[in-house]
Amino acid sequence: MKQLSTLSEILQASGSELQIYEMGRQVQGINKQDFYQMEIAARPYPAPIQQHARFAVCFWQKQQSNTPYIWFLQLPVDEQGFIHLGARDQFITLVIDAMGQQLNQQPSEQQQQALANNQYIYKPIEEKLAFFN
Repeated sequence: MKQLSTLSEILQASGSELQIYEMGRQVQGINKQDFYQMEIAARPYPAPIQQHARFAVCFWQKQQSNTPYIWFLQLPVDEQGFIHLGARDQFITLVIDAMGQQLNQQPSEQQQQALANNQYIYKPIEEKLAFFN
C-alpha cells in the first residue's frame, strides 16, 4: 500500500469529494492541485495571518451523504509562507489515530471529538463564518 503523506491523499483514498477554501485574508476557493502544492511545500500559502495558513477543508462521502464535514484548519508557515511539514504530518497522524483504517466510514461522536480537539483546528471569526456560509 502506498504511504499517504498529505491530507489530500488521505481524503481521496477514503473516496471523499473535497473542496478547499482559503480562510486567511479573503474567503475564496482553492483548487485541489494548488492545495496539494501548498501541502507538499512546493508553493507558498498566498496570504498568511499571524504566521498561519488557514483553510476550510470540506469533504463528504458521495455514497453516504451530500452533507459535508468541515474542518477549519490552521497550519504554521515559515517566513516565506511555506507550510511546516512537521505540523502537517502531526495533523495527519491525529486524523489517522482518530479514524483508524476506516477513513471512508462516518465518524462516531468519539472520533469527531478526537478530531476537533487539537491545536490545528480553529474557529473563524463570525464575519468569516458568515461569508463562508
